[in-house]
Amino acid sequence: MPSRRSLHDLIEILMTWALTRNSAEVVRRWNDPNPPDLETVHDVVARFLETGSVLPVHRGTIERPVRTEDALEAVRESVDENPTLSVRHRSTLLRISYTTLDRMLHELQLRPYRMQRVHLLYDEDYRERFEKFLRIKNMLVEDETLIDRIWFSDECSFDLTKTVNTHNATYWSTTNPHFHVEHLNSGVSVNTFAAISSQGIIGPYFFSEKNSGPVYRGVLNGFLFPALRARANIETQYFMQDGASPHTALETRTLLNHTFPNRWIGMFGPIEWPARSPDMTPCDFFLWGHLFDKVYAHSPDTLDQLKDAITVEMGRIPIEICQNAVRSFAARVTVLLDRNGAHVEL
Repeated sequence: MPSRRSLHDLIEILMTWALTRNSAEVVRRWNDPNPPDLETVHDVVARFLETGSVLPVHRGTIERPVRTEDALEAVRESVDENPTLSVRHRSTLLRISYTTLDRMLHELQLRPYRMQRVHLLYDEDYRERFEKFLRIKNMLVEDETLIDRIWFSDECSFDLTKTVNTHNATYWSTTNPHFHVEHLNSGVSVNTFAAISSQGIIGPYFFSEKNSGPVYRGVLNGFLFPALRARANIETQYFMQDGASPHTALETRTLLNHTFPNRWIGMFGPIEWPARSPDMTPCDFFLWGHLFDKVYAHSPDTLDQLKDAITVEMGRIPIEICQNAVRSFAARVTVLLDRNGAHVEL
């Protein structure tokens, strides 16, 4: 638990953090023999950014109200006015206990929808997505073991500026409002490669260079292929990648044709993967979002801390969760076909 500090200490913590933007550096520069711990620094900074004050918020006792129609109507009006307010903040605003408010929200059939970042689909994308995923659907039907032999791969940039955490970006509504935002990465980041299948996860692999054809092929030859050979019979495995330019280079496709003859899925591959389809790969609809929530809970201040958090949290994902995520790909294909190629949101 964070230790109690004087107002002078709280201000000093904030001022030092404002100069260094590094919680560990705040602790290191502390002159007194009783420096604050990292959790205290994180709490002070988060409190100031949220409330504009370093002082703890003293919340009055919230009485449990009688759940009358008037109380339900007050909750309904509050959601209509501000659908993105969290349950905890709404509880304080309405002076209703958290648990009572949660029950009221469910009684009103209101659900929290998480913000999503989606690619714009053009007219021709719907047809391409339908045709290409129809072929994949037929392959999955013909070979029921195929879904457990596909390794879905991707790269992701983890940013120290923690630009957006979609876990905390919710929109309360009785129907899905398809809440989304455009996103721009900035600041110091680390590029991360991973592959997931129902057999588990291979990764993470970190690289600091801008991703390019040679860099990507180095990841495949130096990391993925040896790791995959150590885990399974590579002659029976399938490999999936998206249509990023390093993936579609002629040299990359030649390498994949040699390693996975007629067994790799991707743009210009023997089994084609359509453009603008991150909603269909487990890396995008599960893995990266799960890791963002877990990794940034550590509040990493340096690249080494960021890499350590990614490694730890990726290693904690149970194989049962990997199996559920990968096998849900087949369900998503069915939904996409039913929707004539439109985005899939499950």
